[in-house]
Amino acid sequence: MMESRSRIKNAIVLVPFPSDDFSDRKVRSALCLTSEIGKYQHVVIAFISSKIPKDLLRSDIVIEKDSEVWQGTG
Repeated sequence: MMESRSRIKNAIVLVPFPSDDFSDRKVRSALCLTSEIGKYQHVVIAFISSKIPKDLLRSDIVIEKDSEVWQGTG
């Protein structure tokens, strides 16, 4: 069990994200922030986008192209 968990955290996956009003959904890239958690083996994910919104939220993280972090993204 522990071996599979190490492969989930930090993985990039495709996930059907709902629109804000839940009328539609689109498959988008997401980063797995955790391995499986709890009885139902949930995984916490973060939406990934190449488009930077005009108004950033406090929870948004922008990785600039000239940063060291960007170099490791592939």
